Amino acid sequence: MNHVGLDVLKFSKRILVNTLLFIGVLITPVFFLSAYGQNVTCTGNAEEVNGVCRQCYELGTCDFFAAPLDTMLEPFLAVFGAFFYIIIWGLLIGILWLRVSNTMLVAIIGVVLAVLIQTQFTDETQTVGYSLLALAIAVALYQIFTIRTHFPTN
Repeated sequence: MNHVGLDVLKFSKRILVNTLLFIGVLITPVFFLSAYGQNVTCTGNAEEVNGVCRQCYELGTCDFFAAPLDTMLEPFLAVFGAFFYIIIWGLLIGILWLRVSNTMLVAIIGVVLAVLIQTQFTDETQTVGYSLLALAIAVALYQIFTIRTHFPTN
């Protein structure tokens, strides 16, 4: 292709991208307009302000000293739900793996954190979690016994 052909191709791509962005900007508000026409019933720590439910962390009215950890987690739980705990678990395990590079240590701490965190989930999820915990413990025991039989200490 010659130089003029490349310029025309770049220009047509730019026009296409700008057109799609413009259409997206026009269409996106339509998806959110239905939420403004409904009656508002606030639950939990929320208060109605100008027809919109505002959480206590948005208004600054949370009782921080009664439950500091819960108060700090409320905004993240509102956005991510129970998935927030999985995100924290993944970050902790990832940082631990980068620091120690020991599979067994990371597995043990990961399983312990998973057991501590899974209290927020449903019964079915806890059943799957406990079965994965049993599987992880079985794999860990298998690795320990295999290493001991292949590499005895004396």
